Amino acid sequence: MTAKEALLPELEDAAESLIAEVLDFLRYLKLRRLEDEADIANARAALTEIETEETISWDTLKIYQ
Repeated sequence: MTAKEALLPELEDAAESLIAEVLDFLRYLKLRRLEDEADIANARAALTEIETEETISWDTLKIYQ
C-alpha cells in the first residue's frame, strides 16, 4: 500500500478542521521543497562562476540569494 492509499481512508474519517490543517501543511511542504530546489540551483550557479572566474564578487553572490 502506498502512502497516498493509506492517507485517503484517514482523510475520510477526519474532521473537516483537521483536513484543513493537513492541506495547509501539505502546501507548506511543497512550497518549502520548491524554495530548497531554488536555493540549490543558486548555489550551483555561484559555484560554477567561482570555478570559471576563480572568484565571485559580493554583489554577484547577493544575486544568487
